[in-house]
Amino acid sequence: MTGTRRQRGFTLLEILVAFIVLAILGGALLQLFQGGLQNVGLSSEYTQAALLARSKLAELEARADLSPGEEEGAFDDRFRWRLAISPYLEADGSVPPESAVQAMQLELDVLWGEAADERSYRVASLLLTASGTAAQP
Repeated sequence: MTGTRRQRGFTLLEILVAFIVLAILGGALLQLFQGGLQNVGLSSEYTQAALLARSKLAELEARADLSPGEEEGAFDDRFRWRLAISPYLEADGSVPPESAVQAMQLELDVLWGEAADERSYRVASLLLTASGTAAQP
C-alpha cells in the first residue's frame, strides 16, 4: 500500500479547537444573559421606587401641615426617603405675591442600596396649599 492514507473523522486537535470556540461563544452568551437579568432587576427596583415616591406624594397632598423644612424616613428595611419642602420661588428668585393659595416646592428622593452602591430616584413637584391645607395642583 503505497500512497497516502485517507483520513476519516476528526483529529483530536480539531475537536479541541471546536470545544474552545464553543466555550468562548458560550461564555459570551452567558454574560449577555447575565447583563439582561441585572437590567431586569434594576428596572424592577426603579419601578418600585417610583411607586413608593408616588405614594409618598399622595400622602403629602392629604397632609394639613405642609411647612418648609426637611424630613426623612423609611418605607421598609430596603427603601428610605428624604424630603425637602420649600416655598416656590419665581424664576428670578423672588417670592411670589401673597395670595390665598401658596405653592410649595417638593423634592423627594427615594434611596436604596449600600453606601458604596446607593441608588436614588428623585421626584420634584409643586403642591398648592390654601389656608394651611394641601390642595390638588
